[in-house]
Amino acid sequence: MIATGNPQQDAWSARRLPAVERIAPDVWAVPVPTPGLPVRYTLCYVIADQDGCVLIDPGLDTDESWAALVDGVAECGFDVALVSRVLITHMHPDHFGLAPRVLEHAPRARVLLHVSDADLVRSDRSAFNEARMTLWRSLMATTGCPDSVRISERALTSPRLAPAMMDRVDFVADGDCISTASRTLTAWWTPGHTPGHLCFADEHARMLFSGDHLLPTISPNISQLHHLDDDVLARYLTSLDRVALDDEWEVLPAHQFRFHGARERVHDLCDHHADRLDEIRAVLDERGPTTCYDVACALTWHRPIGEQDSRATNLAVKETLAHLVHLRGQGHAVLDAGERWRLNVSTESAANERSFV
Repeated sequence: MIATGNPQQDAWSARRLPAVERIAPDVWAVPVPTPGLPVRYTLCYVIADQDGCVLIDPGLDTDESWAALVDGVAECGFDVALVSRVLITHMHPDHFGLAPRVLEHAPRARVLLHVSDADLVRSDRSAFNEARMTLWRSLMATTGCPDSVRISERALTSPRLAPAMMDRVDFVADGDCISTASRTLTAWWTPGHTPGHLCFADEHARMLFSGDHLLPTISPNISQLHHLDDDVLARYLTSLDRVALDDEWEVLPAHQFRFHGARERVHDLCDHHADRLDEIRAVLDERGPTTCYDVACALTWHRPIGEQDSRATNLAVKETLAHLVHLRGQGHAVLDAGERWRLNVSTESAANERSFV
């Protein structure tokens, strides 16, 4: 992996906000701060369009972030009022958050996102919220997670867009093309980090706007958010295969810095998850039937769970659960009625026998 945005990489290493950077004659990266989040900033990409510009991931909804976005877009030579479209890689607040403000200030702007996120943007979604909370309570009950680190249900119900703005949302499917003044971006559906995650590929220029799907040094969180028959990790690993691109491609992520070497980075991420699966199997082998939370506490993290805040711990538990679900899908793990995970002894024995052939 080779950094192509050296000023961005230097800023990331120095833990400061990078400058607005012109990447191509019609493409700029505008750093939008994300107060309170470890990623520190979102790189909003500005692409010249007919009589205005297109934004990819405008950033977190705070006054500080809004000021940085408006000033950054102006530094690129545009006015936020002339934004024509807002492309959303996925529905996390540090990506989608400022989209409603952009719509308020840009009368002709439209928001484009994957159809899998349709229910997340609707303001009148009481039935969806009720079903989601019921599912969420059931899911969290399977983890053995203490109440202190369970995410607030309030976060599940906050509205995203006012009803009057819903007619300005277009849902994008895999393979759809979005044309700007001088580029054609193809939407690549890359689920895993979220169900509706999109990358936007300029196949002619070999540029990939990768959102959080492919970051230079961070492994995106893969959380189990839905029922336990949904193998989120399998979908993410399959989506990674799609972006194992040759070195001619430049990857423009939503955080950190741009780089060449997508294929190498994909291999690194696949190895990371394979190692994590092996580590979980070793924990289950040593401990026997164990809750998801206790498995998570036994794993290696950048900071031990006991030193993490409740939000980080919650993410760690949900990612551990995604790996356990994946192991179950492979036949290596079993979830007992008592909500404890254990190795599938018959499968493990067969695997060991094969290893000696």
